[in-house]
Amino acid sequence: MNAPKYSESGFSMSQYIGNIPAMLKRIASNRIINNFSALTISSILVQGLTIFSSIKIARNLLTDDFGLFSYLLTLSYIYSIFGGLGMRQVIIRTVAVHPHQSGLLFRKSFLLRTLMFLPLVAGILVYNSFFSKIKLDEVSLILLGANILFLSIWDTLESINFGHQNMKTPSIIQLVFTIVWVMLILLLPVQYIQVNIVLGLTVLLQVFKTITLYIISHKKKFISFISDQNEKLNINLIRESASFFLLSVFTLITTQIPVVYLEQNSTDTEEIAFYNIALRIISPVQMLLLTFMNVLYPVISRIFANDTRRFSLSIKNVFILLLLLGNAGGFVLSLFSKEIIFLMYGDAYAKSAKVFNIQIWYTILYSILCYIGMILSAINKQVMLAKLSFAYALIATPCLFIGSHYGSVGLSAGFLLSALLNLTYHFYFMQKVLPEEIRWKVILAGFGFFFTLMTISYFSHDLQFFYKIPVCLATAGILIYFLRSQIMSSIREISRS
Repeated sequence: MNAPKYSESGFSMSQYIGNIPAMLKRIASNRIINNFSALTISSILVQGLTIFSSIKIARNLLTDDFGLFSYLLTLSYIYSIFGGLGMRQVIIRTVAVHPHQSGLLFRKSFLLRTLMFLPLVAGILVYNSFFSKIKLDEVSLILLGANILFLSIWDTLESINFGHQNMKTPSIIQLVFTIVWVMLILLLPVQYIQVNIVLGLTVLLQVFKTITLYIISHKKKFISFISDQNEKLNINLIRESASFFLLSVFTLITTQIPVVYLEQNSTDTEEIAFYNIALRIISPVQMLLLTFMNVLYPVISRIFANDTRRFSLSIKNVFILLLLLGNAGGFVLSLFSKEIIFLMYGDAYAKSAKVFNIQIWYTILYSILCYIGMILSAINKQVMLAKLSFAYALIATPCLFIGSHYGSVGLSAGFLLSALLNLTYHFYFMQKVLPEEIRWKVILAGFGFFFTLMTISYFSHDLQFFYKIPVCLATAGILIYFLRSQIMSSIREISRS
């Protein structure tokens, strides 16, 4: 009996190949993939360029001054989150539903955030005068305040653009100004690599970057008031943002404020430098995972409103893909962390490798926690999310505070332990409110994948470089063999969304 020809079964290889350009065109025109590509490419390049510029800064400032510079940047972020009042997610969600009212929303949010800046300045002065062990001079305080103000304005403009699903503009602006920053640092004479000079350049570029985004947003009419009589924008920003504000504060307690614990409990600013170097190298993985969720958030919100069955299928596949990509990146970076830090920053920062090996696995767990938060936000469960974040802070704070007494390594161990403890009940409560649960078998398999890679990297970390390469390739080959079908199905589902 002759085997049937492909053409007799309705399929021919030439037809399949001929359809490839059309398939690629459909994928390229998909808004999610478009936005994700823009944000991902920009974020990775920005993080890569930032790491590159930090090499010259770190090598010339040395550990103490680089720790101080890192501390100032961390304070900028902490205070800008307080100044943001938790409005980011509400702005994105509201603009996605009421795009013609984004001008009114911009004015409301801009006014509230600007007013919040005044008590923030008072808080900075009080903390620096009476509580901080690191006393900042007047120039540092002025630069810190300016950076906080313009970070807050940038966040408002970026949120408006994200609500319009226009991720490209902020991404391109961020990338262009990061390139300018790198060029300035490379051209800056070594004798001018000082804390306040480098911080001043950071603030100056933040000002011009924010002004640029404002001008473009105005030209696109994203922040011009265009009223649509068929749409009513009845929103109390303070009330609706309250839960997200609490969430952001609780998140700060377990992400950025631990640097303050190091400032209070460690003997010098070197520990902040070791901690910061590790985070800088990890940051591309963090940005990739979090950018992915930023792009998905408005889409997942819309899918939930229209089709709960498709919503359930989408969040399951995204969860699987998130774990696969995150763990793969974490494994490679963990395996070669000693070599990476030595080549980039030298022997002075060798201790950062120990911090790195703990922090990279914490980052994977943290991305899952953020994903759970995105899901709960999309289904309007922000009150539950705020409660879970409060519980997280209660459990994490003693772990981090105690860990900080043992320096950057102890603090990192506290991060990993607190994330593992908190993930247990986060999954339980998320499953209770979902229209259809993610199967526990899928969740357990994902964490089996996580612990397998973490164990392999732990026992392979001290091997010589040439022995690590076959370990990496063998592990990747085995995992790809067993998981290739799940990877492809997850990618197809995301593309269809």
